[in-house]
Amino acid sequence: MMVVDHAELARALPHYLIGEKLGSGSFGLVLAATHREMGRPAAIKVMPALARPDDTGAEDRLLATLDHPHVVRVYDSIRTDALFLVVMELLAGGTLTRRQADLGPEQVCALGLAVAAALTEIHRSMLHRDLKPDNILFTADGRTVKVSDFGIAKPLAGAATTASKVVGTPVYMAPEQLTGGRLTPATDLYALATVLYQMLSGRPPFRADHLGILWQQKQDGPPPLTDVPGPVAAAIMRALAADPGDRYSHATGFSLALAQAAAAAYGPRWISRTGMHLYLDDDVRRAAEARQPCPPTPPDTLVLPDALVSAHDLAIDLAQDGRADAAHALGEQTFIRRRDTLGPDHPDTLVSAFNLAVYLGMLGRYREARAVGADVLATRRRILGHLHPDTLRAGEALLWWVQQEKELPAPDPSVGAADRV
Repeated sequence: MMVVDHAELARALPHYLIGEKLGSGSFGLVLAATHREMGRPAAIKVMPALARPDDTGAEDRLLATLDHPHVVRVYDSIRTDALFLVVMELLAGGTLTRRQADLGPEQVCALGLAVAAALTEIHRSMLHRDLKPDNILFTADGRTVKVSDFGIAKPLAGAATTASKVVGTPVYMAPEQLTGGRLTPATDLYALATVLYQMLSGRPPFRADHLGILWQQKQDGPPPLTDVPGPVAAAIMRALAADPGDRYSHATGFSLALAQAAAAAYGPRWISRTGMHLYLDDDVRRAAEARQPCPPTPPDTLVLPDALVSAHDLAIDLAQDGRADAAHALGEQTFIRRRDTLGPDHPDTLVSAFNLAVYLGMLGRYREARAVGADVLATRRRILGHLHPDTLRAGEALLWWVQQEKELPAPDPSVGAADRV
């Protein structure tokens, strides 16, 4: 158990009145606090500085980029010689671990939509990697859910992340996370599905040690969800597939599937019966309320996430073969689909947008390339920072397109650029 020097804590946080202990774990402990002048309650996460010798404030800086009603807010961070402190929003309603027995099936589905909405925002810049009941908290009134604890979150910058080491809580970890493999948003969705499975069935899908869980995931798969409406069970079980390619590739896809399943199982007014506050995208809310359904996409024009990846790669191949017209046509379709499916700020959308600008440049359409490239540059600066390699690459390309538009000589960044992103 961590022993805190309260005198040092008071010196580090002179503007806060420190209160009782709220919880503890392997990381350290959490204390209640109140801002002396503002009267605002807060939670202070207290960790030994030596426990994070390479820390550069990653957790709070990542959180500072997030602004969503279902994500905990961070107010400040302080480092002393002995302590690392994170000042956060106080969520007095407790953790899901404490409250899960009180939630009915409809509330479980509502919680799933809330957490998936948080993941949609989180996945614009990072992977959470440790989603579990202890890290899902409630506001004081018990009606709003928030995702917390980004201590092992990892930036997601334009491509899937490869875990450098196995970290997380094994019961909620996907197979690729247990083996230190390639991680994507589908990895966090696996953890969310595990939480929902546990809440609906009273047990997690797998119980064993690290290797035992991995064996069950690969060989047996999770036991069927019994006594759960078929559509709801199907949505959750798909997110628990051992192969990431068989899961939902992004949180919005899972949200829509769960919303439609819950509406089919519980009726169009099921959300209002839960008493929970949900902050959802319009499409997800429409699906959950079973009103104004979107017309089905004709099979011959349906582009699924996996197909988008193939189309993206094909466009790059076409560009490398000198077929700029075909690359532009396919690249434009891929960009539009990713923008509409994943959102305009998603890393994959930005990659497609940058490639589209490259194809336009290859066609000599420098004014259009400059316009698209300027949008990519502005977004990458906002999300990744001015010195990130992807930001610098976008800036170099934009400069070249501007020069070409003015008929100034410069090296062509389009040569080989498509296969570098």
